[in-house]
Amino acid sequence: MNYKRITIFAKDTQNDMKRFIGHTILILLAEIFLFCPITMSQNNPYKINDQLYSYYQKCNSAIRKPEVLLMADTLFHMAKKKGDVKAQCLALNLKSDHYYHTDNIIALLKEKEKVADFARKTPYKQYIFGAWNRIITYYLRNWEYDTALIELKKYQSEALRLNNSYGIGQSYIQLGDVYFQQKMPQIAAQQYQQAVDYYKSAGKHNELYYPYYTLATCYTTLNDYKKAEEYTLKSIELSPNAKAKASAHLNLLRIYIRTKDFAKAEEVIRALKHYKESDILQTGALQNYYIIMATYFIQTKKYDDAMTYGDSIKNLQIQWELKSRIYEKMKDFETAYTYQLNSALMRDSLFQARNNELLANYNARFNNQKLELEKKQLTLQNTEMRLNRLQDREKMMLLEKEQTRIELENRNLQLEQQQTAIELEKAETQKQRLEVIHKQEQLQRIKMEQETNQRKIWVVFSILILISGFSSIYAFTRRQHARHLKIEKDAAEKARQQAEKADKLKSAFLQNLSHEIRTPLNAIIGFNDLLNDADAEFSEEERSELLGHLHTNTYYCSHW
Repeated sequence: MNYKRITIFAKDTQNDMKRFIGHTILILLAEIFLFCPITMSQNNPYKINDQLYSYYQKCNSAIRKPEVLLMADTLFHMAKKKGDVKAQCLALNLKSDHYYHTDNIIALLKEKEKVADFARKTPYKQYIFGAWNRIITYYLRNWEYDTALIELKKYQSEALRLNNSYGIGQSYIQLGDVYFQQKMPQIAAQQYQQAVDYYKSAGKHNELYYPYYTLATCYTTLNDYKKAEEYTLKSIELSPNAKAKASAHLNLLRIYIRTKDFAKAEEVIRALKHYKESDILQTGALQNYYIIMATYFIQTKKYDDAMTYGDSIKNLQIQWELKSRIYEKMKDFETAYTYQLNSALMRDSLFQARNNELLANYNARFNNQKLELEKKQLTLQNTEMRLNRLQDREKMMLLEKEQTRIELENRNLQLEQQQTAIELEKAETQKQRLEVIHKQEQLQRIKMEQETNQRKIWVVFSILILISGFSSIYAFTRRQHARHLKIEKDAAEKARQQAEKADKLKSAFLQNLSHEIRTPLNAIIGFNDLLNDADAEFSEEERSELLGHLHTNTYYCSHW
């Protein structure tokens, strides 16, 4: 056992030596890099020594890696030797950024106090609020709105106490973030606008780029793309560095995609590709870039490119949602449905995990209150034991009975007050537990309502699609039927006109024929009657002439 302890101690000592040597090497390299005989220009957004700024950028590029903590210490010591206090503040904030990106809230809270204690002794009081911003954002990101609001109240009080313009303006922005996270973009926009108005009144125009960016985000959510574009362009114009410009360009591309202004979108895409090639787009901004580019190629029907960018998205839920849209556009509905189902399942599991985390926090608070209550109950029991001892003493000390009785009455009154306080605390605890249960029921009811609404939407959507399909088929059939009826009607009308014309010709023909036949027949009948009249006396020449007329008219009749 002793041998194992000695071995573990030796390993720990060896690791400490390695860390010490590594830290020393980093400091030496930084000194060589920073203290070479070069000019001390300040051509950077923070107006610090350019060499310190260059090293600060390297630290930022490794913000998620553990070694950034050593790099931040190195930067702090180098800035101290150069007498650059502002660079020291930036170095301390690097650690806060690392703990924020690695979700280490306990270390972030401790680091925030260290940064604040240092910044209070400098002219750069705005850095008191840098790590504080990260803490509030962390709570908002994890749906801990109550805790975020508690921190925000402290934040506002400190900003007003110091009369720090950065902190006061940021308090408006942070409150806007709270409303925006809770799906209230209109109220959030009002808070961001107050930040803009405050910074303008304070003459802090260099701070306007971020509230303009947040305003643009709100108006994008509200589908007011004209205002969104206006504020995004203002944000780009005032952005202090390429990283901020890249984020604003991402929002600008999102606006042009939604408005289908692909000509302007192409210009923004070229700028974003330059930012990506320059390694300016990192972590969350890089993932947003992949998402927006995939959406752009879906809109422009370049599905292979959209799939390529979709594969680069680390968030599987978002990746699956995009792939579902791509396959839907490609008419591969079975694959689209599979990805959509997987995305929904993951979203539900994440929602449940967040709810479980919230409930765990509430349970932890409840358990702490329960422990406090048990502690007070123990105090009450101890008091009761002391009371019993006093009662025994009363029996033994008859001479001090009256005095003891008064003391006991006073103690009884104290006990009643304590019991009343305990009852009130019990009631408060019960109330909080009922609130937790009520919130759980509300969350469950909201979830059920969302599921019901989704099903209703799908049913209505399906019915509308069926009605639209049937309406299209029916309209097409009616048009075809009407076309055939028109053709048949035209043919019938033409036949009718031809029949009427033929009937008229026939009637005219019969009239002419009747007239032409009737005339010789009348003559035949007349000549025949004359020849057959017994009283008439004709000469041979007259009879021969009458027979000639009779023969001529008979010939006319036979040729008709």
